[in-house]
Amino acid sequence: MTEISATDVSKRFAALLDAVERRGESFTVVRCGRAIATVAPTRRSTLGSFAITAAELLRGAHDLQIAATARATRRTILTTDVDAFTALPGVSYRVIPLS
Repeated sequence: MTEISATDVSKRFAALLDAVERRGESFTVVRCGRAIATVAPTRRSTLGSFAITAAELLRGAHDLQIAATARATRRTILTTDVDAFTALPGVSYRVIPLS
């Protein structure tokens, strides 16, 4: 973690946030030789995150939202679509047959 003075933070705040957001860098803010704060990337959204492949793009945004919510809340999805939620990490689903 890189140390940066509070004065430098105030002068270069936008650049500091860019480094955090785009490159995942973390900084310790130092004032009078003491660490007073940390600026670091936040965790991903509570809805979780998925690496989306070309095949998964065909799934549709609504299915991905359902899957992310189910994953974040540790719920099981009930679906009639056999292929809707396959290959999504951490998503629990159960296929229910149509009558």
